[in-house]
Amino acid sequence: AGKRGKGLASEVALARQDAPVKGNQHLGFAKALVHEMPYTMAALEAGVLSEYRATLIVRESACLSLEHRRQLDE
Repeated sequence: AGKRGKGLASEVALARQDAPVKGNQHLGFAKALVHEMPYTMAALEAGVLSEYRATLIVRESACLSLEHRRQLDE
């Protein structure tokens, strides 16, 4: 499973034409959106929010507890 995860990060980076190290960052961002910030994800999917702005929201709220992150997301 560990190898599979590393391969996935590399494939994500390759698909996005990004440096291999960025693949893990993209996956972490995606996991945070799916599991912790569904409203931000919905806004991103609807085109209301750019990927850049969604990334800022996820990154800047990373220091908050999960409860506070979810409150922020609402």
